[in-house]
Amino acid sequence: MWRGGSDGGELRTMGEGAASQMQYGTMPEIVQLSTGDAKTPAAGPTVPGRGRMDIKGMAKNAVEFAKSDLRPLLADMPVFLLPWILFCASFLPIGLMEEKALSWLAMAMVVIIVAGFWWLSSGRAFKLMAFACLAFAATGTYLGTYGRWKFLAPYHLYSRSPFLLDVLPSDSPEAYRDIGYIGFSRDARIDASKGLGYRSDKLWCVAPILGYEQLMPPASSEAALKQERANFWAVGQDCCQKRGSFSCSDMDKKVHGGIALLDTGRGPTSVISTYKKAVAAAAKTYGLVTPEDPILIRWTDTPAPMIDEMYSDAINYATLASLTALGIVIVALTFLSCLGLNLTKREPGIDWHAEEFEMIAFGFNPSGKTFPKEEELQLGLMSGRCYWSGEVMYDYIFHLANKHLFLGCLFCHPLHPYSKWERVFVGIMICLFIIFPVSAFSLKCGPNGSARTVLLLLFVTIPRNGFKLYLSQIAQEDTWWELKRKNKGGVELSRQAFKWEMSFLLTAAFACAITCFACASYIMAASTTSLGATLKYNSDGIAFAAIVEPLLDLVSPLVGIESQSGSWTLGFFGRWRRERDFFQQMGSLEGIEESGDPLHSEDQKARAEAVEAFDRTAAALAAAEQGSKRSRKPFIRPLFQDFGSELFLGRKERKSEKGRKKSKSGCSTTLQKDGCPSISFGGW
Repeated sequence: MWRGGSDGGELRTMGEGAASQMQYGTMPEIVQLSTGDAKTPAAGPTVPGRGRMDIKGMAKNAVEFAKSDLRPLLADMPVFLLPWILFCASFLPIGLMEEKALSWLAMAMVVIIVAGFWWLSSGRAFKLMAFACLAFAATGTYLGTYGRWKFLAPYHLYSRSPFLLDVLPSDSPEAYRDIGYIGFSRDARIDASKGLGYRSDKLWCVAPILGYEQLMPPASSEAALKQERANFWAVGQDCCQKRGSFSCSDMDKKVHGGIALLDTGRGPTSVISTYKKAVAAAAKTYGLVTPEDPILIRWTDTPAPMIDEMYSDAINYATLASLTALGIVIVALTFLSCLGLNLTKREPGIDWHAEEFEMIAFGFNPSGKTFPKEEELQLGLMSGRCYWSGEVMYDYIFHLANKHLFLGCLFCHPLHPYSKWERVFVGIMICLFIIFPVSAFSLKCGPNGSARTVLLLLFVTIPRNGFKLYLSQIAQEDTWWELKRKNKGGVELSRQAFKWEMSFLLTAAFACAITCFACASYIMAASTTSLGATLKYNSDGIAFAAIVEPLLDLVSPLVGIESQSGSWTLGFFGRWRRERDFFQQMGSLEGIEESGDPLHSEDQKARAEAVEAFDRTAAALAAAEQGSKRSRKPFIRPLFQDFGSELFLGRKERKSEKGRKKSKSGCSTTLQKDGCPSISFGGW
């Protein structure tokens, strides 16, 4: 082993003792012997028979090893979170939102995503991940449906049911079948002496609710008949004895009512049916006359907390289900990582681009990591590029993190020109633009129904998408000019773009404030409920925005630009497939030119199409970047832009293009040296 310094030294060999120590994983002492001024490392503690140990070096190596061991696990985490995201997207709209249209939209989105993963994923491992996405989505749908009839349906039923007061216990129950809260006359009491406990797993407790005339000794045969009839029964669980006792509710004499147990019409009605069996047994035991379908009451004078508790149960159930699904994902990820089965730890190839994968990042960058090809990365992010790593599942979660209105506020790329603070500002304004108008429309069209759903989709969601599209475009324009015009003219254009962005954001904030004030004034004048309660009830518009945005991204038409001009495709998966095919053709063409092989293989036609596509692309490049040398390398530019950009921003781009054609060189005189790239980020 060489032990020496740069200024000369001596060569020593490692003896048998040192060799035997190496076999047991110990670190031999490395001493620098030189004739120069090199410093000898500080000695660590001495171990008998093993020499000195470098504790700091060992700790540093352990930290580096831990980091290298966690890196594949963290790299796989975004893909492993996809099944959980689809679980939540299936579960939460069904289990927590009343609007059925939202549930159907969420299911359509999940079906398209799972089908796209199964269709475009390459390799057995990613096919299994696509199957996991399907399984999690199906499980979320089932559990969401269960939570809907178990917790959500009773909550909405009781919250909309009428309240009725001064009901006589001797009245016929047929007139009170749909009443959520029944307040009895002041002489009504629970006759605890006639309570009964019916054993069926639990102790189901019942006791009749009787009035003053029924509790007093009968003075006539008619009074005796009334005394024997019990139409309303107080109920509870595990709060009585088998005979003659009942303490399930607040027995205070000031309480004279309670919540009626209503049949929601969804799922099994075992609770009501079991209570009816207990009522029949009590009536037989105490000689009471009771109707076949008596009204069952949970005795209380504060129904609002009990009704709110139903929705709290729905939230708790959703939270537990979501955390359980997340725990399963984390356990599976950790287990597979310990076995060395990592999705992203693979050799580069036609379906996996390691260099492009290194560009991908989520959220923040506290370590100050530098990314390869930062300029190309930012241009790709601005244009909505879909094809990055070569695997559709990883590319989709990266696309979703940068495109989604709410997810992007935390998980967009650290270098994305559309920064997080801009996303938060835009997100807050859009949420306000959704909640206040929807609340005002609901007072006019009703709190539910098809009219409200149509208004929500047409008059709120579509303008929101246009507003978000334009804001995201102008928020990136300053970065665009900084990247493409690195001279003095580019700096000036960037400043102008930033000033226009700030002016537009302030104007939009002012318009948002006026809209919110007008809607709030109308709500307070037209509604008897508080403003906060009305806004809270109509906050499902935000859930519509969270679901509709990725759904539109999956089905929106995309128009081809430059080499793909005249063609079109649908949504993320269509664009991803077209970009994949094009880039792979460019890669094949590059390999042919480097090897010198002629175009005479079996795929001559495909390669000829690649050459033709490249020629069209090179021509577009020559027009935008004068003096650049033609190079047949895989083309990284996006090939499509969404139809919304063409619809809302195409006029501005065409006007700019018309002005450039009037110039002899195709550029304005002040910026002729640096070319004339289009301002449209969908076609840079």
